[in-house]
Amino acid sequence: MQRIRVVALLVTGLLAGAGVVGCGKGDEPKAVKDIALEATGVIAENAFLKSPGVDLSGVRAVPQAGDTTQGDARGAFGGTRKASQCDKARLLTELGRDEVKARAWAEARGIVYERLREHVESLTSVVLLRDTLVRNHNYQGDGKTVEYLSVLQAGIAVLVDEYGQPAVKCNCGNPLKEPGNVDREGSTYKGPRWEGFVNVRVTVVVPRDKDDGPMRKITLVDPRQPDKGFERPAGTDGAKDSQPMTVPTPKPPTAPGGTASPTPSPSGSPSDGTSPSTEPTPSGTPSSGGSGTSRPPSGMPSAPSAPPRTATPSLPPPRTPTGGGASTAPHTPGVRTPVPPPVDRTPAQPAHTTAAAPPERTAAPPARTTAAAPVERSAAPPATSPRERPVAPPAEPPAGTSGAGHT
Repeated sequence: MQRIRVVALLVTGLLAGAGVVGCGKGDEPKAVKDIALEATGVIAENAFLKSPGVDLSGVRAVPQAGDTTQGDARGAFGGTRKASQCDKARLLTELGRDEVKARAWAEARGIVYERLREHVESLTSVVLLRDTLVRNHNYQGDGKTVEYLSVLQAGIAVLVDEYGQPAVKCNCGNPLKEPGNVDREGSTYKGPRWEGFVNVRVTVVVPRDKDDGPMRKITLVDPRQPDKGFERPAGTDGAKDSQPMTVPTPKPPTAPGGTASPTPSPSGSPSDGTSPSTEPTPSGTPSSGGSGTSRPPSGMPSAPSAPPRTATPSLPPPRTPTGGGASTAPHTPGVRTPVPPPVDRTPAQPAHTTAAAPPERTAAPPARTTAAAPVERSAAPPATSPRERPVAPPAEPPAGTSGAGHT
């Protein structure tokens, strides 16, 4: 009886272990969700605060090779040197007016209320360079928040923590967190689509490994000049930015074929291209996590926080790939080399040295060179030399010798 009991416990333990393996993080199925699209300049309903005009419009999303972006990588975020899009002081002031709201904000962000000010002051102002999926939170009042998934368009200003994780959406003060394991292709996207939006190119920011420690500085890329960047110390607002430096421009991915047509797998609305800046609030977009229609808080001032850039025009395309032109090069040397050498050299030499005889005989060249030379040289020299010697020299000496002997 005791043996059966041990076997039963052992089998139960094995089954439990198998269940843990099957439900592990690597085997966790991706969830299909409703995802709200939030373009630059859009402030969703029930925001913690309203600070319009802080986003950069016209930022063209950086080409994305994978589905994640490392938060501590160079060029993960952008920014304007010596300027800050986000107003941390205003966020702290707004939260300081209502302790209930502040506690709800801290809970949604995952920090203790007593460290709220310290946490906000440690964040760094950046600009998104890619369409980024986040877990967003709006405020329903009475200390209640509702979380929902949203895609933030490239150009939206956010605060990131010391590990490169988006923490606050600056134009509304909403706290942000990691989205989790979401099926970006199978999910439904709600809200007006901006030009160039493709769901398979939406990225998720992966924070820096905790073992590597917090970042002391973040390398940002100028959204208007993708080959220029600078370093911003963590927690600063731009006053301590480094001198500008050259950074490598990202290359477009070669695998995906789609560009601006957003038809891969969203379910409902294939029409994009409505201007995001003309709609102040998306209709019903933040309703994927909880109750749908809620009224914005009444006491929120809508005065802008004097951003340095609001109506800047579109970003010029940074790259123009080159190609072609290499196929014509091999043809020109191929025509020159084989034709001239055999035609010019072979017929020219035999034509000058000999007359019309060589074309008829194959072994004639050695016979002609030996026969022609000795006949001409041997016949001419012996004929002239005997005629010149006997005529003049032998006739004069006998006459001179006979006269001298007589005297």
